[in-house]
Amino acid sequence: MMREGDVTDVVVTVRTGEARICGIDGCTRVHLARGLCGTHYRRWWKHGDPFVVLHGGGTPPGVNDPSLYADRFWSKVLIKGPDECWLWLGHSTYFSFAHTKNRMTPRRFAYVVTFGGAPWGKSLASRATCDPLCVNPKHLRPETAREIWLRNDPRIMEKANQTHCKHGHPFDELNTYRASNGTRHCRTCYRLSQRRRDGRHIVGDAAVIRVRRTKVEKLSPLARKLLETLT
Repeated sequence: MMREGDVTDVVVTVRTGEARICGIDGCTRVHLARGLCGTHYRRWWKHGDPFVVLHGGGTPPGVNDPSLYADRFWSKVLIKGPDECWLWLGHSTYFSFAHTKNRMTPRRFAYVVTFGGAPWGKSLASRATCDPLCVNPKHLRPETAREIWLRNDPRIMEKANQTHCKHGHPFDELNTYRASNGTRHCRTCYRLSQRRRDGRHIVGDAAVIRVRRTKVEKLSPLARKLLETLT
């Protein structure tokens, strides 16, 4: 029988008639694989030790510490000079560790094990001249999605720097509203478009009804009332 503290890859199973039970001392569960029951086998497969006791249904403390897996991570990186690009050689775009579902992008893992953590809510972008696979911590900088878009797309940068709409109305606090996707819109242009939709056209200070290829029945009540007063 196997007792706690013993180190071996093979567990002797105990046969009781036709049934096989777990080889762990004191465990009477039915054998599943490698001489272990389902519970002890999953602990061995996940953590490398069938005697690991989970705390609160989670992973034992310290197992998910990225610093414990730094050597395995750097073995998959082509390290060059301190100012050159260090290329990620892994077969996946993520680095999995702790034999669990925990995984990080290579850039984030390299930043975490080097500086002890990464800012929450920010991506780790490399320099514009870097290779896309570069994981050199010196070349990585935390940036928000907005900062990355502004830096990589000149059209977004141009729109973000606009102070007036295309009709010349200012993008100030009173004349600007934001759509659900975060884009800016001009309130004055929106009001003018609504008036044109109702059949009105502003010429100086006078409101003139413009009915062109539109039936009176399709006009809004306000446009119909103005049409009656002018006719």
